[in-house]
Amino acid sequence: LITGATGFIGVNITRFLVSKGENVSIITRNKKLNWRLSDISSEIKIYKSDILNPSLSRVIDKIRPDYIIHMAAYGVMANELDQIKMANINIKGTINLVNSLKENKFKLMINIGSAVEYGIKDHKITEEDLLEPINDYGVTKAGSTLFCHKEGIKNNLPIITLRLFTPFGYFEDKNRLIPSVIISAINNKPIRVSVPTSVRDFVFIEDIIRVLDLALRRKIK
Repeated sequence: LITGATGFIGVNITRFLVSKGENVSIITRNKKLNWRLSDISSEIKIYKSDILNPSLSRVIDKIRPDYIIHMAAYGVMANELDQIKMANINIKGTINLVNSLKENKFKLMINIGSAVEYGIKDHKITEEDLLEPINDYGVTKAGSTLFCHKEGIKNNLPIITLRLFTPFGYFEDKNRLIPSVIISAINNKPIRVSVPTSVRDFVFIEDIIRVLDLALRRKIK
């Protein structure tokens, strides 16, 4: 089961798993899939729902997933600024999803976190660093991670979190840095960046898919 399957990262892992012959289900608010997934719609099971919907547990009962990749989120794009919506989707949505999964024994849930949970550091970030997010998205994603961590310990649920550092690659939105640079170069136009002093650690989408695939294959006690 994949949440957030129609997004940039979600569509890449969905397409990868379909290509491997896996039985893939997705939850989406609109069953009419966007350009990223429309060509393989017949190869996946599509369930119209919302991770905030109280009836999500009924959808989970139908799917009965062994593996869950949770990518549904709000706030990563520059125009996604609604704080309440961010808190609802990123924290309440994750809580609702995990609680819905408890009734069905599953093998692994991968919660997709974000590097912004760490905040700004003056050194190379490690997993032991304090979470000191400086934006609303980082705060809500940190909340989601901590909830999943608590559930894993308290209720012995097989949940892990992978904090991703700026992915780039296939099916990425044209307004993000790498595509915008390529488009500007093709059109012989000046390359524009939002904050010239900003530092990012970019990770190619195929490397992220490889890590997700390795995580799915690992037995979590």
